[in-house]
Amino acid sequence: MRVILFNLTPYRERREALQRQLFLGESMLVLLGALLLCWSVNSVLDEKVNAKQAYLDRIHALQQTVADRVAEVDGIKKKLTTLRRQVSVLKSIESDSRFSSELLSVIDQSIPQGMALKRIVVSRDKVFLIGRTDNVNTLARWVAYLKRFPKVYSDASLISVTLAQDTKTNDKGIAPADALHDFELQLKVAAPSLDLGQPAEDGSDRT
Repeated sequence: MRVILFNLTPYRERREALQRQLFLGESMLVLLGALLLCWSVNSVLDEKVNAKQAYLDRIHALQQTVADRVAEVDGIKKKLTTLRRQVSVLKSIESDSRFSSELLSVIDQSIPQGMALKRIVVSRDKVFLIGRTDNVNTLARWVAYLKRFPKVYSDASLISVTLAQDTKTNDKGIAPADALHDFELQLKVAAPSLDLGQPAEDGSDRT
């Protein structure tokens, strides 16, 4: 009987080498597919992130635009408020100037001779005329005359009349008939908006 022996080692080695190559090839394909899948996912995610960032940027720009418009509107409102206040002040100044002009006109045109005003003091709704006269009777008639203008002021009253400090008297302490007297006259303003602030000096001296 004849026995034939076959050496199967080379065949087995080639088969194992082929299996290894197939395994490596399949592994490379799987790895490549995984890499492609990761790249695709990353690309999609990047696109979504970029789209979301662009959307957020547009929202931020819109918010900034709205904030700028609101600030602009607030600025316009402040300017309008300032303008209204200035218009109100101008109207008040115009009214006060007209009233002051009428008041000074009445005083200037009616003040008698022998009488001089030293000061005109304005305090809220009252006007104080401080001056000097050489005739008390003339002063009384002037006060009565000033009461005829209710549209300019509601009342005129004499507060005080005193002998001037620099008046010389005789041996009996009696002042001459034409002695100078200091007086203070009050006018109650009929226009409550009058407010001239600091006392106004009147330099006119009518004798």
